[in-house]
Amino acid sequence: MKVAIASDHGGFKHKQFLIKTGLKNVEFIDLGCFSEGEKVDYPDYAEKVCEKILNKEAIFGIMIDGAGPGSSIAANKVAGIKAALCNDLYTAWNARAHNNANMLVMGSMVIGEGKCLKITESFLNTPFEGGRHLNRVNKIDEIEKKYFFKNDNLLNIEKIVRGVVEKILTNTPFFGKGDSVIESKQEYDIFDQKVLTEEFLKKNNVKNIKIMPYTIILPLASDYIKANKIIVEVIRNG
Repeated sequence: MKVAIASDHGGFKHKQFLIKTGLKNVEFIDLGCFSEGEKVDYPDYAEKVCEKILNKEAIFGIMIDGAGPGSSIAANKVAGIKAALCNDLYTAWNARAHNNANMLVMGSMVIGEGKCLKITESFLNTPFEGGRHLNRVNKIDEIEKKYFFKNDNLLNIEKIVRGVVEKILTNTPFFGKGDSVIESKQEYDIFDQKVLTEEFLKKNNVKNIKIMPYTIILPLASDYIKANKIIVEVIRNG
C-alpha cells in the first residue's frame, strides 16, 4: 500500500517517526518538508499529498502540522479529497469506516509520536463499511459537485483559460513583451479529469493540453503552465 506523507516544520518529527518506524505492507512516499528548521507553509505540503492521491500514485495520504485544522481545511478545498482531522483513535476509525476518507491529518502539538502511530494504523487498516454509510458519502460527493459548478471563483478559472486560448488563436502575445507567439497548430494531450496537477504536467512532460470545462487547475499547476509556456485549450462539447 502506497501512502503519500508530508508535514510542515511543526509536524516534521512525527512524520519522520512514522517513516522510520514503518508499518506492515505500507510504503511511504515522503513529500517533505525535510528538516525541522525548514520553515514552510502547510497548505503547500497538504496540496502535494492531494496531488499524489488524485494521480493514483498513492491510495491514502497523511499530513501532519502543528494542530491539524489548517491542513485539513486546505486539503478539503481540492475536489476528490476527503481529509479527516483525527487526533484520537475513534475519529480515525470512524473517518474510514463511515466517511471513506482518503487523507489523514494530525496535529503534532496535540498528540505524541506513539499515539500518532496508533492513529495512523487505525486509519490505514480500517475498511469502508459501505451499506447505509455509502448513501451519506454519496451525498457529500453531490455537495462537492453542486458547489464546484456554482462557485464563481471556480467558474472564473474557465474564463481565464478561455481568455488565454483566445489570445493564442488570434496570435496575441500573453506571456509578456518579447515572447514568441504560436505560429503553427500543434497536437494536444487530452485531460478529462477534474483536477490538473503540477505532478501530472511534469510526469508527462506536457507541452500542450486540452482540458474539460470543469477541470480545476491547481495553483502549482498554473505556475508551471506559465513558466513553461504550455498551450491550454478548453474542450467544448458539440
